Amino acid sequence: MLRGMLQKRYHPQSDPPDWMRKAALWGGWETDAGIDVNPDSAMQVTAWLACVRIISETLASLPFKTYRRVSGGKDEAQDHYLYSILHDIANSELPAFHVRALLTSHMLTRGNGIAEIEFNKGGGINALWPLDPDGAYLWRDPDSKKLFYIYRLPVSVGGHEVKLPADRIFHIKWMSHNGLWSLSPTYLARQSLGLALAVQTHGAKYFSNGAEPGVVLSHPGELDDKSYERLQGDWEEMHQGLEKSHRVAILEEGMTIEKLTATNEDAQFIQTKSMTIADIGRIFSVSLDMLNESDKAATYASVEQFGIRFSTLTMRPYAVRWEQETHRSLLAPSERKTYYSEHVMDGLLRGDAASRFQVYTAGFQTGAYSPNDIRRMENQNAVPGGDQHFVPLNMVPVEHAGKFQPPPGSPAAV
Repeated sequence: MLRGMLQKRYHPQSDPPDWMRKAALWGGWETDAGIDVNPDSAMQVTAWLACVRIISETLASLPFKTYRRVSGGKDEAQDHYLYSILHDIANSELPAFHVRALLTSHMLTRGNGIAEIEFNKGGGINALWPLDPDGAYLWRDPDSKKLFYIYRLPVSVGGHEVKLPADRIFHIKWMSHNGLWSLSPTYLARQSLGLALAVQTHGAKYFSNGAEPGVVLSHPGELDDKSYERLQGDWEEMHQGLEKSHRVAILEEGMTIEKLTATNEDAQFIQTKSMTIADIGRIFSVSLDMLNESDKAATYASVEQFGIRFSTLTMRPYAVRWEQETHRSLLAPSERKTYYSEHVMDGLLRGDAASRFQVYTAGFQTGAYSPNDIRRMENQNAVPGGDQHFVPLNMVPVEHAGKFQPPPGSPAAV
C-alpha cells in the first residue's frame, strides 16, 4: 500500500509528497525505537549535529569568489554584483557566511536549502533571502507547465501561501528521485536517529537515578496502596539524581535492599552509542576522528590523509552543488560565458609550512610559479617584478631562457 502511494504521489507537480512534508511538520516520523524523529529533534543527536555543523560551517568559511574569464586564465570580478553577495554580504540583515551555512544545513537536514532571489530593476541581483524549506513545496501549473514554489509565509506577515516562480528561487539540493525536490536525509536516517535518541534518553535516565542500575526494596509484609506510593515517592525524592546518589538509606519495619546487577556495559550501552556515531558519520562521509570517536591512535600521516579525503570526498560535492546552482540561477544567460563562481579549496589541502614550501620550490624552479603566485598562496601582497617566471639557468626569465648567454668566465660558461 505504501509503495503504491509513493509511486502515485511522488511527482514533480506535488513535491515533496504531502505525507512526507506533513510528517516533518506535525512532529516527526515514527521509528522502531519508539521515538518520533524530525529535522529539529535529530539535531539533539550530537553526532548528527556535529556532522551538519562541520560541513555547513566549513563550506561557508571557504572563499566563494566570482571570476571573469580572460585570455590565459581568470581574474577576480570584484566589480560584479555576485561577488559581494556570495563572499561578503548576502542581504541587508545577514552576512554571506551565515546564509551559506544556513542553506547548507537545511540541505543536510531537510534535503533542500532555498532562498528567494531579490532582483533589481536592471535585472541584476541585490540579495539572497533564506526561506524555511519546511513551509515550501513545488507545484507545476498544468496549463503553462511552469514550475512554482508554494511558500507559506510566517504568521507575523499573514501566514498565507504565496506562489513564487521557480526563477526567483535559489535551490541547493541533496539526493533526489526527480531532480526537482530532494529526499530528506532525516527521513532516510530516521531509524538510526531514533536509536541514537533512545540511547541518549536511556543514558540520561540512568544518570538521573544516580548512575545506579536500580534497586529492589523488600518488605516482609504486604503494603497497602497508600504506603506503597509513600515509600516509592520518599525513596525517589531522597535518592534520585547524581547529587543525591550517596545519601544514606534508612529502612523501616524490617525492609531490605537489593541492588540489581545489570549495568550499562552488560546492555552494550557504550557499544550501541559508538555504533550510532559511526552510522551517522557514514551517512555524511565524515570520519570518526572528526567526531572525536576513534578506537585507533591516529598518526600524523593518517590525519593529513583524513584531511585530504575530507576535502575531496566530503566537501567537494557540496561545493560543486553551490557553484553549479549559482551559475544556473544567479547569472543571466548572457553572462555565463564570461563569469563563474568558484570556491577556493586550497585552504583545506594546505599542509605544514615545510611541505608547502617544498611544493613552492619545485613549482618555482620549473617555471610553474612566479614569486607573486607563491605570495598569493601564502596570503601575502604581490611585489614589483614578482610576476616573472624563472627556470634553472641560475634563474633567468622564461622568455630569455633560449637567448641567455652566460658572462665569460662564469661557472655556467665553463
